[in-house]
Amino acid sequence: MRRYSLIFVLLLLSLAVGEEKIPTVSAENLSKSTISIEADYVNYAGENQYVKASGNVVVVRGNSKYNANSTTVNFEQKNMQITDGFTFERGNQRVYGTAMDYDYGRNIGKGQDVNMMLHNNRIKGKNVLINDDVIIIDDASQTTCPYGDNPCNHVTSKRLTIYPEWGDVVNDHSVIYFYFVPIMYVPNNVSDMSGGMSSMFSAIPQLGYNQVEGNFAKSGFSYYVNEKLTGTVDMHYLENYGLRSGFTNNYKLDQANRGQVRLHYLMGEDAGFSYGLQHRTLLGVPHRDRTQIIDDFFAGIMPPSNSTYPEFVLDAAHREMSDYQFISYLPKASLFLPHYNVFNTGIKYTFTAFAADILEEDIWYPLYSQTREEFTDDMEAHKREYIQQNWEGSIYRNFNLDWAGTLTPGAIYSNSAYYDKSSNRLDGNWTRLMYYANYRKQLSIFDFSAGYKYTPDESGVSRFSGETFKAGTAEENNIGLGVQVLPWLKLNYMQYYSITEHEMREKTYGGELTVCHWLITYSWSDYYQQSTFGIRLL
Repeated sequence: MRRYSLIFVLLLLSLAVGEEKIPTVSAENLSKSTISIEADYVNYAGENQYVKASGNVVVVRGNSKYNANSTTVNFEQKNMQITDGFTFERGNQRVYGTAMDYDYGRNIGKGQDVNMMLHNNRIKGKNVLINDDVIIIDDASQTTCPYGDNPCNHVTSKRLTIYPEWGDVVNDHSVIYFYFVPIMYVPNNVSDMSGGMSSMFSAIPQLGYNQVEGNFAKSGFSYYVNEKLTGTVDMHYLENYGLRSGFTNNYKLDQANRGQVRLHYLMGEDAGFSYGLQHRTLLGVPHRDRTQIIDDFFAGIMPPSNSTYPEFVLDAAHREMSDYQFISYLPKASLFLPHYNVFNTGIKYTFTAFAADILEEDIWYPLYSQTREEFTDDMEAHKREYIQQNWEGSIYRNFNLDWAGTLTPGAIYSNSAYYDKSSNRLDGNWTRLMYYANYRKQLSIFDFSAGYKYTPDESGVSRFSGETFKAGTAEENNIGLGVQVLPWLKLNYMQYYSITEHEMREKTYGGELTVCHWLITYSWSDYYQQSTFGIRLL
């Protein structure tokens, strides 16, 4: 058997189909118009306008590669057809299918009966469209279960769309299955390309209790307008306040600029609207065209994020609930630096800072009283507006101790200042230096962690009393233990103890139940008197 290897330059083929004048092209355009075909047999047809190749066919155009048993290339229409199985490779990504129609003039591929892996998700579909800036799979099914033929969980979608430029995966008209039993329908879901589908399961109510909201149930139904506009319709029931409804809308301008707009209405005695705007800008992100972006996607490179680029954040908010207060930002500006390596020594540092005009309004806090009337009489709610500036720098080093676990020592230095707007004076400030060390060791059934904090210096002016203080030294330790009781059940415990005050600060208890890649979690906090129950798919 003779094996042929041919390289076809579409520019030169114009001589074979007519008397057209050869245009002048750059080297870049020449490489894009080149197709390489390698096969056991190659036959010409139609006055060399067609090429039929069979037997271990390999077709390469640019950084795209097709493997097939046979293929037909039409040079006049710039089209390639594969009808008996193919593998499409680009970077680290592979797509398998039974048939492919590839328009290499427009760089658009259409495949049938496709199968691909997107990080930890196995995806199958009836049809696939591969374009420069989008991948669309019709009648898709995806699962995180390694048993692809008989998955214990899977999600079907009328259409699954991957946007490499934005790092998003969109599922339209999705049905979630547990052991082939449908349990939930989601009109739209937007997740990231890491394979997580947390927003899909936000429709499952998160249940819990805390002293401010009482018993609560919170859920959000995601929606999709286009690749730049997504969000959730939020429905919350709060025992102490009533219903809270509204939307959280996420927008994208480009890879470096994105943000969120929130609008909610709280019913009950504290009825009123709350709203917020947050805009985030990654600093120093290089401009790339869409071809480069999708090349990065196929190479397994995620879109830029604040883990690699500094991020500037601008917040504006009105009467949004935070901890035990209604908070308004008028506005707040923040800067976050990623974790930088110091001269490849393994030592890393990071820095954060913000400045904000803040309006606080006390809300009913049941820890101090049993009724709202008692709270109103004994602790009259009040508002206070102030300007706060804060910055914090930290440095740390991770040590891998092999069989002994991991150890992370570090230090944090921070400074804060408060300026009262009613008196127009400095209301309080303090500085703090803290050293810490965290240790972790994971065994077959045990997950052990321990930490130590030492604060040799904390001083300033109290914003509550206006008195100068020097806190002196403070020590605290924490211990955590996770026990894998059964292959599908893990129990967790964490405690924080003040060595200086000889007092237990906090205890948390929890459990993780894993059933067919579904993770059911429960946690309880002694300090906050709060419990949380949640469900998500791993």
